[in-house]
This record gives sequence, C-alpha cells and structure tokens, in this order.
Amino acid sequence: MSTAHADTGQPLLRGATWTLTSSCEAKYKCSTIKADGSTELARVEFPYEPVSAKENNGTIEILYSCGTECSATYFILPDNSTSGPYSLVTSIDYEKGTLLSLSKNEIRLFRFAPAEKSAIKSIHVKIPENSTLPSRLVDSQLSNHTYSITYKDASNRKTSITIEQ
Repeated sequence: MSTAHADTGQPLLRGATWTLTSSCEAKYKCSTIKADGSTELARVEFPYEPVSAKENNGTIEILYSCGTECSATYFILPDNSTSGPYSLVTSIDYEKGTLLSLSKNEIRLFRFAPAEKSAIKSIHVKIPENSTLPSRLVDSQLSNHTYSITYKDASNRKTSITIEQ
C-alpha cells in the first residue's frame, strides 16, 4: 500500500502505468484525476483538493476534508469506475469491498466495490442528543472481515458493537 498527502503541483500517487493528480480550476471546483499518460482513466470532482490518497491492491482511496467532523472518501476501483462519497469512514475491508461510515447517531456498512448507494447494514446508537457519534468514538477495528466499533453511549459507558459481513 502506498500513501500520499496532497502537495499542489505534485502527483498524489504513481502506479506502474498511471498517475493520480489533483488541481483546482476555480474556487470550490477541484478535480482528482487518474491518467495513463495523456489519457484520463477516472475523475473525482470535489470542492477541495484531497487531504490524502492511497492505493491498496489496485483500489485508490481518496480522502477529502470538508470541516469539523466532516470528511468524504471516494474510491477509484481497478476497472477505473468511481465509488463514493462516503462520510466519516472509520474502517475499510479492501478484500470484501466494504467500509464502515459514521453519521450523527448511526453506524453504516457500505459496499464500495462494486458501488452501492445505500447502506447494506445500519445500526442506530443511543448517545446524548447534543452530541454526535464521531465525537464519542473510542475505537474502530477490522479483524478477519469483522468490524468492531467502541463508543461512549448515552450513560457515558464504553459500548462495543461487532458487525459481521
């Protein structure tokens, strides 16, 4: 796996036959492009340049920041199709093509390869009304294709949830 952080004017990543670059043509109008020489293979549009990009077995993960407790993750898959956006991704299973995403009070399991727009599993968690799940996250792990997430519940106790695929 290779990882890069965005530096203006420099390729984010390089593969054997491709490069991943990002540029902004106007304020809030940026593109991240995977290209083979002069041929564009895939493009992701986002208002900002990516924070980082990494490649894992042919799948490129691109992370964008959009503010406090806000991030968007996109993928460029080995066939050059794109998948995303997915908000606040905590864990990714590249072998199964799934990921865990957080919202205000839900944990969601998505399939990103092949891309599916709606969650394949969604778990509502009880936390204080004036807080968000991302701010109460203690840990998120992936082991043997099973996701484990620990957060502080409404009683401020550590609660763990296991999600099998």
